[in-house]
Amino acid sequence: MKRPPRHRLPQVVTGVRGAMLALILACPGCDRHAGGHPATERRLIVSTDDAGMCESVNAASIAGLESGVVTSTSIIVPGPTFRQFAAYAVAHPEFDYGVHLALTCDVPEGPWGPVLLAADVPTLVDKSGHFWPTTDEVARHAKLEEVERELRAQIDAALASGIRITHLDHHMFVLHCRPDLVELYAMLAIDYGLPARLLSAPPDRLTDEAVRRAYQGAADRVARAGLPLLDAVLDDNYAVEPERKRAFHLESLRRLRPGLNELVIHCAFADARGVPPPHVDRRDAETRFLVSVEAREELRRQRIRQTTWGDLLSPDRAARTRQPRSAGDRRGIINDPQRVPAHDK
Repeated sequence: MKRPPRHRLPQVVTGVRGAMLALILACPGCDRHAGGHPATERRLIVSTDDAGMCESVNAASIAGLESGVVTSTSIIVPGPTFRQFAAYAVAHPEFDYGVHLALTCDVPEGPWGPVLLAADVPTLVDKSGHFWPTTDEVARHAKLEEVERELRAQIDAALASGIRITHLDHHMFVLHCRPDLVELYAMLAIDYGLPARLLSAPPDRLTDEAVRRAYQGAADRVARAGLPLLDAVLDDNYAVEPERKRAFHLESLRRLRPGLNELVIHCAFADARGVPPPHVDRRDAETRFLVSVEAREELRRQRIRQTTWGDLLSPDRAARTRQPRSAGDRRGIINDPQRVPAHDK
């Protein structure tokens, strides 16, 4: 049979999907994996983590969103000030909100623990009933079944609060500490129909080969499910000292590569009331720059297209993420025959 011309849509593809595919194929300069955007376009999600951690982070996250530079915020559902931030998020559905899946607590002055009863997830908590302070302790102690139940409870609680949830990510890279947790992360994204902070290939900072293999498999599964993957995650700014934050972020924007990028930041105000977050001086400097006119002008000058996780969701998929999953809807990674054997506890 004669092969159709390069940009002609085969006759068997019709309807809305056919029209979308035809539009992409008719644009030689577009990257099909970028949803039809030009391959040279630099798209950027600016996402601030840790809302719900404390009042300082909540206030700075809101300032970032309202500045027009920050396009997304992820929320620690078991955090002490979750309800405070949730009230804002429900009242402002025009912004982008994710669930910052948490199994660790790095604020000893204002600790938090699981959404579920600590007695029901005993391997996730220390003697005080709070989450472990480090990812190494999670890797040593946490049973996969308890992790899955707790993370589902966090997502369900966020959805039940009325927040328009658009994506998933995780606190302190905790779901990268074991291969089975990487796989669970992908399973939750697929089950809830939500994009996750995942690249198409493992980042260089992951050095454990088993974790790298699990990451690649997770990314492949998420892509096959029709969920987007990032081309780059800029998350190397947390340890930058306050006096260098401005120059560091300006250089990052200028060096941004084409494709779908996410800049991960951590906002807080040093003069806010309540318990301060870790490294509040660094967070404060980051916030001051990112809410500035200079930051907005640099984005414009660099012709960077700001976007959100919500922009990546199709309308039907977005509608399906607005309600918590019932028990009958949960496939569960424990009983998934396609997954690699779980971490043996």
